[in-house]
Amino acid sequence: MLVSVNGLSPEGDSEAASAIGRAGIAYEILCTNHDFSPAQHFYWLAQRLRMRFEPDQKILFLAHDDELIANALSTWAAKLVYPDQGTTWIGDYEICEKNHVWQESALSNVEPQATITPDQWLRDIAATERGYVFTNISGMCVPLKIFSDLTRFWRFTKGNKGVRCEYMLLTHRQVSGIRKSIDPIVRIHIHNTQEGRNVACEDYESDEIRYRVWLLINSSSLRSFIYRLSEPATLRSLWRHYRAYKRCRLAKDGT
Repeated sequence: MLVSVNGLSPEGDSEAASAIGRAGIAYEILCTNHDFSPAQHFYWLAQRLRMRFEPDQKILFLAHDDELIANALSTWAAKLVYPDQGTTWIGDYEICEKNHVWQESALSNVEPQATITPDQWLRDIAATERGYVFTNISGMCVPLKIFSDLTRFWRFTKGNKGVRCEYMLLTHRQVSGIRKSIDPIVRIHIHNTQEGRNVACEDYESDEIRYRVWLLINSSSLRSFIYRLSEPATLRSLWRHYRAYKRCRLAKDGT
């Protein structure tokens, strides 16, 4: 297990990570020794993962103070061997906020043994009442090359907060199928102070633009491109988010 600690003063996080060792799990701590943004931290991490793993090897993520659920994880790991290198896994989740506990799924209409394509997943999301599904990188399992491509895209486009990270990982052109575990393998802890809940308007809107550009350049076929252009990444939505981004910039500059 690799533990990546971001920040100029990582002592507290490093001490917390050492509890992994006390549980009998071999681990190594990687410290950035910089105060990176989420997107910068991911790029830094991807560089180090590429030196240790093959591009098709799958990476399982656990972020912040989230927890792995041991029994469900063991059941899922026993079935992880899958012939298609382009398969990714996400959720389900057990969510904890204060004293409230509930479950969420990023694949609510999919049976645990089934596989759907990225475009089918986007269609299912569009058909929901909310127009979105809960996602979290904790519990996601993706090939390293897909994670690495996303970090390069963020670096090239000067990404900062990494909004839509999970959506972008699942809609990469090399993702051939998306699956979920039978039971939640992670317990997500939600706090009002978490960075993902406090993204500035300017960062949010710019990342929404990046996400829609990402959808188009990661279309796996002409049919996929036409669908993505007509639905989740329409020119209207790009223009709407661009106008919102400009309003955020004006408000920030006080003009």
